[in-house]
Amino acid sequence: MKSLAALAILLFTLAPGQTAGNLTGTWSGTFTMIAEDGTPREMKIELTLTHKGKDLTGSAGPSAEQQWPLSNGVVAGDKVTFQVQENSNGPLISFTLTHAKDRLTGQASGEDDGRKLSAKIDAGRVK
Repeated sequence: MKSLAALAILLFTLAPGQTAGNLTGTWSGTFTMIAEDGTPREMKIELTLTHKGKDLTGSAGPSAEQQWPLSNGVVAGDKVTFQVQENSNGPLISFTLTHAKDRLTGQASGEDDGRKLSAKIDAGRVK
């Protein structure tokens, strides 16, 4: 009985922690912007990601042809965070996503000329 308990403890301690897996690839889905009056406006989003360890690089935008670089990309377990800025004077948008069942879901937020921006993200891996 003691050996069974010891084996269970050993297997538990050797099991890898929950991680996001490799996020490298193309992801496509919806970017649902929520207007200040609460009205949703659905747009497309495409992400091209490169994931190495905890570092995440790549680009995001409404299409494969219109992309902006990711900055400050970090993967910690199933949590994925990064920022995207359309151009030097565009709003900086911060993404906080969760990776589960080959989907990236979560929120994006920022500010543009004093207006708060928020959006819901739901994207799946392009196969």
